[in-house]
Amino acid sequence: MNLTQTIANKFLATPDSMDFSGFTSIDDAAAKALAQHKGELSLGGLTSLSDAAAKALAQHKGYLSLGGLTSLSDVAAKALASHKGGMELSNLEEISDQGLLALGDCWRFSICKLKATQTKRLKKLLQTLFTSSLGVAPTAGAGQTKRVKRKPKTSSPQPQAKAPPEWVNEAIVLTAPESGTYWCTQSSLLKHAGIPNSLFKWFTTLLPADHRRDDNYGYYLENITAAAAALLISNRAFFEELRKTRNAAAQKLSSKKPDLDKIRKLITAGNEGSTLMAINMLDAIGADENDWVTIWSKTRLNTIRKEASWSVVHALFEAAADRPAFLAHLLMICKGKYIVMRGSGKDLSEKAATALAKHKGHLHLYNLTSLSDAASKALANFKGMLCLPHSLSGEFE
Repeated sequence: MNLTQTIANKFLATPDSMDFSGFTSIDDAAAKALAQHKGELSLGGLTSLSDAAAKALAQHKGYLSLGGLTSLSDVAAKALASHKGGMELSNLEEISDQGLLALGDCWRFSICKLKATQTKRLKKLLQTLFTSSLGVAPTAGAGQTKRVKRKPKTSSPQPQAKAPPEWVNEAIVLTAPESGTYWCTQSSLLKHAGIPNSLFKWFTTLLPADHRRDDNYGYYLENITAAAAALLISNRAFFEELRKTRNAAAQKLSSKKPDLDKIRKLITAGNEGSTLMAINMLDAIGADENDWVTIWSKTRLNTIRKEASWSVVHALFEAAADRPAFLAHLLMICKGKYIVMRGSGKDLSEKAATALAKHKGHLHLYNLTSLSDAASKALANFKGMLCLPHSLSGEFE
């Protein structure tokens, strides 16, 4: 019996009135109509599905039961692989390797239910594809915990791992991935190559943006390209050594920093001197952008924005000019609000002007005594309301 668009429309009007178990085929138009239904869609009686119908049903949001299908084309499999919400294909018998691999991600993250024989076949296909894509053999016993007899430590220095050709000027350089590239998860690298989660996550921060992605399966899962994974596996010793060196350097720097709480206590809206001292101390100790963002909280910045002197606001934005994350933090908090620079006016540096020009709101530069050509040019990019002393209005024009 064929499921037509008329029957599908009747179901959409009164969802509880229809039982689709007796339908063995479905019109393309009916599939397109049923895809609009939100919630479980049980089409377990279908024994055939056209490519067009599969593409339509892939747009459905909710659990999709297609347990009666015994065969699926490559096009239909690839389309259904994009379905969100869970899917049953528990009786598939005839499907090509390419079609089964298309369903790989759905199966790996328990979105698609397959019969045991297809699950076993898919596991072998995925492992073969993984190792061939990376061009390296899987590590023996990868992902397994073993007791290893420790060798006594020796004082002889270990040879330093050689940097790969892709490591250029302290960064990874890879050619853009081609369409259809294989993507690897952390769990697959752990299972087949013994790469621990901590190393994987750190390594992803070094990669170009087009070699990493987050897939949404109801939760976000980080993937990297096969080329990136092969680079990590083949040069694991180098990247482990690099991570160790950078962590040691960060800890050494951190140990030299004074207590940030002490610097934070210096910041008071009514005390220009101590607040400027806090800004200068942060700059002098080489505080990272996280430190700047942490110390200059939303509450503290809002107070400073309303009450601080010219010198404090100027110093803040001048410091932010070289710290993109801190500047973004400043601009986000001040967005749509007034930034008022009061008190004894000074000239405006080009760096501070460039940072202030990105503000989206009102900018009042009271008591500005001079404005250089470079600062004037930077402020020309400001899109909000800009208030300048009358004496400088000609200079800004």
